[in-house]
Amino acid sequence: MLINPQATGAAAMLIALAGCLAPPAAPMVPVIPGPGKSFVTFDADQAACRQYASRQIAPAVVTYNKFSVGSVVLTTAFGAAIGGAAAGGGGAGTGAAAGAAFGMAANAVAAGRAQPSLQQEYDALYASCMVSHGNQMPSHRPTGGPPA
Repeated sequence: MLINPQATGAAAMLIALAGCLAPPAAPMVPVIPGPGKSFVTFDADQAACRQYASRQIAPAVVTYNKFSVGSVVLTTAFGAAIGGAAAGGGGAGTGAAAGAAFGMAANAVAAGRAQPSLQQEYDALYASCMVSHGNQMPSHRPTGGPPA
């Protein structure tokens, strides 16, 4: 059976992207217009604050994704070395594939764990920007009295 190197490379790249961290698409915090603020002005504030929050977290996303790619390259090389040593050079390809698979799986798990904290940071930046533009965050007011 022949293995197509282009198809294998494309599949590896798609799997590697699964371990990348994506910047948040939108804020997850509620904000309402300030008193007397028109929706047009509020909408402009939202656009500006989304852009601000995205710019602030962009370096963290880039750094994480560079680390992610580097760790896959490292585990691939390590796997190739182990496979080559164990099988007298003939197992380097198998070892490289195993190392790449391990690196990608580890990165996918790490990205899943990092995504919520990135969203939290984005939300905090967005909310502080919106409040600084005179908008309001609805507060949570407990209903009823103290717990029984």
